[in-house]
Amino acid sequence: MSEHNFNAEYDVIVAGFGGAGATAARFASDAGAKVLLVDSAPSGHEGGNTRYAGQIVGAADDYSKMKEYIENLAEPFEPDEELVNAYARGLTEMPEYFKKYLDVEPFSVKKDWDNSKINLSEMLPEYPEYSGGDTYDVLLVHDGVFDAALWKILRKKVLERKDQIDVWYEAPIVHLITEHNAVIGAEIKRHGQSVRIKATRGVILTTGGFENNVQMKRDYLGYSNLAPIGSLYNKGIGIKLGTEAKARLWNMTNFESLGLQHGLEPVPEVSAQARLILSWPKLSNGSIFTVADDGTRYFNETEDNRHGHIYDHGMWRVPTNNVSPYVIFDEKQLVKIKADPIPWDKFEEQLIEAQSIDELNAKLGLQSGVLQNTVDQFNLEQETENSFDKFGRSTGTMNHFDDGKVYAFQMVQTMLNTQGGPKRNAQAEVVDFDNNPIDGLYSAGELGALHVNQYQGGMNIAECLIFGKIAGENAARHERKSLVTSDGFKTSDVDLKSDVQDREDTDLGENEYLGVSHQGMGDELRVKVHYENEKILNVEVLSQSETDGLGNKAFDKLTSDAVVKNTYNIDAVSGATVTSNAFRDAVKNALDKAKQTSNN
Repeated sequence: MSEHNFNAEYDVIVAGFGGAGATAARFASDAGAKVLLVDSAPSGHEGGNTRYAGQIVGAADDYSKMKEYIENLAEPFEPDEELVNAYARGLTEMPEYFKKYLDVEPFSVKKDWDNSKINLSEMLPEYPEYSGGDTYDVLLVHDGVFDAALWKILRKKVLERKDQIDVWYEAPIVHLITEHNAVIGAEIKRHGQSVRIKATRGVILTTGGFENNVQMKRDYLGYSNLAPIGSLYNKGIGIKLGTEAKARLWNMTNFESLGLQHGLEPVPEVSAQARLILSWPKLSNGSIFTVADDGTRYFNETEDNRHGHIYDHGMWRVPTNNVSPYVIFDEKQLVKIKADPIPWDKFEEQLIEAQSIDELNAKLGLQSGVLQNTVDQFNLEQETENSFDKFGRSTGTMNHFDDGKVYAFQMVQTMLNTQGGPKRNAQAEVVDFDNNPIDGLYSAGELGALHVNQYQGGMNIAECLIFGKIAGENAARHERKSLVTSDGFKTSDVDLKSDVQDREDTDLGENEYLGVSHQGMGDELRVKVHYENEKILNVEVLSQSETDGLGNKAFDKLTSDAVVKNTYNIDAVSGATVTSNAFRDAVKNALDKAKQTSNN
């Protein structure tokens, strides 16, 4: 029996308020635990990668086939059998999970999705050549994708349990507190100060991967320039915490991409997410190709990627990362690109123009003559009678480069998520190097995910739901091998109350009306509308939780348009459709109240 100076005590601490963390906290609470849920993101920006994902959740109708498919995806590696068994069982039970725990009727993409909206058919399964894949389906909570709908349900389940779950934002765990190889609490940064919180039953790590940690990307992947398209708060703290507890790490070299070509997107602003653009046909078809850092082509630009994996000698692999890949094209291709709506608002600003191939070669800093050789080889292959070039690209998608102006447009390889981290077992317990459970430490989600080698879309979020539930319930019921005591609690001037409180009433003046929407990426959006004599005089965004960058910037245009056009029914801002829909819904809500008041 030992004594420690703690500032507060909970049964269970959950690190990370994303899909896995929300699930773990909810089920730990339902099992009777008092829970502290902490996240490094500020309020309204929690959600991890679940918030930004397509909201698709893996499911299956045959347990044996699902096991076989998972094992085939992992080959030539052999995944943990008991872990695969638990996961496959969870996938087959997923439709019932939706009904029982999410309170929604599952929407089957295989049966009911309209592929004319976004073609998801190639995901079912993503690897049709592997046996067992025909059992796979993905589920939605409604008929929509990339709208944070699932995330908002998971978040709501936590907030409904605010009497049992305290939430701290901008409060990262910095260290685990251990004793005799058991995890007994955590040191947490709260309002700039460190507080020590006791966990009488356990700590659950759901902090996601290391997509935003440059050093870890270099150390574990050997890559330096991968742009995240998910949360900006996944910085690999779970790796550090796991090693503190002497956990075994696994699957550290595995990560997924998404986007154009093999998972490329236009270069984002500094410290910003890459914009996820799923379709831009003119960037792959015509007198156009993509080059690596040395100015040569390295893949089939028209091949559909499988979460960033492309075919490579019998296997699907994420290509070697290039620091500065460029799309190269001629004048006639630029005309074709501009003939269609361009999904990137900085295209003209980032376009590099040259009067000749040699001039462009120099502007890109390439070895003399390299780009000319690449263009010559491209033209030669396009002119042959062969149906495909050496990379497998159909020569029917290739047009001869003309003399004259040529252009380059820089791209960056994206990173959807990493899979590596502390290994867990089928009970969601984190294990040590000998595969023995570490007392009091659990995990769920993308941190230490079971996916190795090739990845099937929808499986990571399914893993959040399946192992989040297992981790929450098992941590809440965990009986310590030895009693952890404290000599009272050390007083602290840091506010330790939950950040989830009842919202205060909004002050409204004459002819001002409050509008609320729950359609935003971060759920609630609140506006104050000044409406008088059937005119919108002003719209003020009171609170919002939209994505940093484009989502936030969209409000300037949206508020202006609503006033100028005197309607909520304004055009969406390109690239911020979900945010625009939420804004319109909130303004409409306020106007409905105004009109109801005038009718009374």
